[in-house]
Amino acid sequence: PHASNPWNMTYLSSALGYSPHPNALNVLKQLAEIEPGFLTEHEWVHALIKMKTLDAAREFFDLTQTQQFSINASQMNVVDMGKNLSYLISEFPELRQEVYQAYRGATLTRSKELIERAIEETPDTEGILVLIRECASDGRSLRNTPLYPAIRNHIIGERASQHWIGANELYSIPANELRKAIFEIFRTGNENEAQLAKECLVAFDEIRDQYGLAELEPRHPDIGTKVPWPFVE
Repeated sequence: PHASNPWNMTYLSSALGYSPHPNALNVLKQLAEIEPGFLTEHEWVHALIKMKTLDAAREFFDLTQTQQFSINASQMNVVDMGKNLSYLISEFPELRQEVYQAYRGATLTRSKELIERAIEETPDTEGILVLIRECASDGRSLRNTPLYPAIRNHIIGERASQHWIGANELYSIPANELRKAIFEIFRTGNENEAQLAKECLVAFDEIRDQYGLAELEPRHPDIGTKVPWPFVE
């Protein structure tokens, strides 16, 4: 009976992550069905990541959307789990779309937090817009969302320095489409959406002031609307 305890089978879980056998994922799933304690074991969870397949990535994400995950979240490194999900959605575009769809209908707090961490780590235009809509629907202000770091991660890049060996430098990335889309929410969204979109645009300008303007990025988000920006009430 002791052999079935997850902590006595860590080597098996870890080895399955590297296995080329087509049934390796099924074996991992069966282990968790027999003993739910595997769901909180680092080696079992990371075996899914190491498989580097869309099916395993989906299994990982499905795990994070269960009641069992919410119950056991205190025993897991949620930050680490968020980074893992971030890696997976950057590797599998299909999964990214599924994650966004699940986030729109998510009801479990821990599960939503995990998705938000993943979007924050590897944001794209759609992900940031999804965050704005969903966080606004919860009545949250910018400081109570992951939007500031998500926007910063989207519009500020990092590369090897041309002047210092072994050092990196930060640089501004154009994001015309994102700013225009946020400005549209500011103009046409409901009260909560417009307020949060405004805060995002202000944050956007603050980041540009700190790191410099991006090449070919206009100062106004969408001059064609003839709505002034910065907006003065």
